[in-house]
Amino acid sequence: MSPVTALSSRLGAPRRVGAALGAVVAPLVAPAVERVRAWPVESQLGARRNAMVAGTALAARRAEREDVEAFLASRGADAPDAVASTDEAPSAARL
Repeated sequence: MSPVTALSSRLGAPRRVGAALGAVVAPLVAPAVERVRAWPVESQLGARRNAMVAGTALAARRAEREDVEAFLASRGADAPDAVASTDEAPSAARL
């Protein structure tokens, strides 16, 4: 028994009125019910997609950081000077 039919029978409406009411209301309510039922699945898929994008971005940043560390390590003793000079604002004397 549909919820609309159950409600109309509790209210004392004749069965055919409940069936007619159900026929009118069901097409209006069905899309909303389907959206509510689909929401958890769509939400999980969206969260999974966001996590994959974030993981990819973090992996790219990690790879770039490791490349920079390897480059600076290959330069040897000049690496600390190179890092320090990029932190400072350029002065007129160095330009």
